[in-house]
Amino acid sequence: MFEFPIPAVSRDNKAPLWFAVLLLCTPASLTFAHDPDSASPKWCGDLGDGLPQGKEVPGQFPGPKEHYRMNNQEIGGFEMDREIPGFSGRDFRVRFWLMEPEGLIAEHCHEDRPAYVYILSGRVVETYMDENGTPQRRRLKVGDAIPEGNGTHHWWKNDGDENVTMVAIDFPNHIVPAPQGVVKNALDDGVSRSDLAEMDMARQYPHISAMSGYKLKGRLLKVEQGGAVRLEHHYGHPGMVYVIKGTLLEHRSDGNGSPVVRRNNDLSLTYDGVWNYWQNRGDGDAELLVVSFEKEED
Repeated sequence: MFEFPIPAVSRDNKAPLWFAVLLLCTPASLTFAHDPDSASPKWCGDLGDGLPQGKEVPGQFPGPKEHYRMNNQEIGGFEMDREIPGFSGRDFRVRFWLMEPEGLIAEHCHEDRPAYVYILSGRVVETYMDENGTPQRRRLKVGDAIPEGNGTHHWWKNDGDENVTMVAIDFPNHIVPAPQGVVKNALDDGVSRSDLAEMDMARQYPHISAMSGYKLKGRLLKVEQGGAVRLEHHYGHPGMVYVIKGTLLEHRSDGNGSPVVRRNNDLSLTYDGVWNYWQNRGDGDAELLVVSFEKEED
């Protein structure tokens, strides 16, 4: 079997550019996992730490037991307790996913591990169990944002003829170190903002009082060439910015005073207390996916 090279994540929490290019150019003939066995017992496990051990699930659900023609790479994250005190033992983890044609993400449940997924390229079919225990299917496409709350039971298939790429956020039980860090002001200039899906985190973690009032919200920012994204103060709403396309300069309060160049598939983590703003200095328009915790005002 082909061994996929997994790069180390750099100190600024982004995978090397060559890795993203390699993922997007991977030929469909390469296989990353065994063929699914449709006759295997149906199971529902946690994908948070790789292939799950699995367990029996009552009822009929025609999902594959193993991944097939897919891979994912962790590209960044931070420890949640440093950002929202009281939400301990969890990380904010960001991963890049690739599914080749005929690729599968095995059947699984989100038990105490909600997730938020954004489709970067391609089209994929999600098969999920509805609240009545009946399998349903829906087709997801570029630009779709999908909250996966606790109790979500589903699997994915790329039934198209091109690769599907996604960025996904979840909250596993392992620790990623976070760095420590005044920047000039900026106002939105040539920026359009579109709200995406949101997820009520208090419903996902009702036993964690620190989550009261918090929602995980997604936004798509389109930045014209030469435009700038206004200064953001990330007090009480940590999150991430993923560069879908373009070349931008990110100015941040926890850096060394020089802006950071961000390009396609780069990830920026916005820790609690960080100030930052962006400038599009590339040759064309840019697009940013922003996902962050936001607390409703009392």
